[in-house]
Order: sequence, then C-alpha cells, then structure tokens
Amino acid sequence: MLTVYTVDLTGRLGDVKPITLAADGDIVYGTTSSLYVASNPHWFYAVPMAASVPSGSGEPVTPGSGRLAPPTTPKPPPEQTQIHRFDITGDGAPRYVASGSVPGRLLNQYSLSDYDGYLRVATTSGQSETAQHSAVYELKADTMARAGAVGGLGRGSGSTRCASSVRSAMWSPSARSTRSTRSI
Repeated sequence: MLTVYTVDLTGRLGDVKPITLAADGDIVYGTTSSLYVASNPHWFYAVPMAASVPSGSGEPVTPGSGRLAPPTTPKPPPEQTQIHRFDITGDGAPRYVASGSVPGRLLNQYSLSDYDGYLRVATTSGQSETAQHSAVYELKADTMARAGAVGGLGRGSGSTRCASSVRSAMWSPSARSTRSTRSI
C-alpha cells in the first residue's frame, strides 16, 4: 500500500490527512505542484529453484511416475515501471490525479522531469551490459497517457553511456519539438 501525507509544518502533526493507493513505490520525484511515485515491480520477480531429477533408467518422465520433470527456466516478465501522480497544491490531503506505465526501469529520481504539462521518463531496459538500451517517454501529466517516445538510445553500450544519451535527449531544447514525430 502506498500512503501519501501532506503535513502542515506550522500546524499539529496529528492533523495529517493521508491518501492511500493500492500500489508500491520506490522512487519519488516532486515539484511545487506534483508528487510522482514510481515503482518497478520487476525487482521482486522470483526465480524458481532447480528441481533435481533422480538418475533413472532414462525412461521419459510421465505424470504419476514419481520422478520429477527436468527444470524449466521461466522467462522473466517484461520490465515495466508504474508511475502515480498526486496533486499537492491545495490544503489538506494530496489529490490522486492518475497513473501510467512505461517499459523499462528507472535508475533514480533524476530519471524523471516535469515540464509544461508533461512528465518525461528516462528508462533503461535489458539485463546484460551489452543488451541494455534506453528510452525517453513523455506522458501527459494530467492523464499519465503516453504522448511520445524516443527509444533505442545507447543500445549495447552499457548503462553509463545509456544514461548519458538519455540525459541529452531529456534536457535538449529540441525534445519538445520532436513530440509529434516521435509518437508511439
């Protein structure tokens, strides 16, 4: 459960009014008007333990034979980051605005940027250094619907170079003008 409080530092702490959302959150980004909480549920993906197969006569494993089947390695779910926006401008409890999601995972709070009604989100996807790539997604802040994307940044060059490519894409003045040509 994700619970967000607004605390009036001039008032009593007993007067806090929370809002609760059935979600998780591990990265927080705030502005003067909004609080964004992001979570990447991929971190708790359980990898099953390998089952041992007793040595036998080489006969095929059949249900009810008492032998265990060879272990299979399941494919992990796709990396997906969920982002929740709260309005913190008024007095009292924060107001839930919307939730959205983007492919990939965030590195930290600096992977988020709120500007002119849009939230830009820099993500990294891929498990190995050579298979990593980054993307920047633009979400409408009021609905958290995807408005555009630039992907394939730094493909295969490792997380350091990917992050550098993403920062350039997020903060360049031309990022605003490419929304219509980069939409997904």
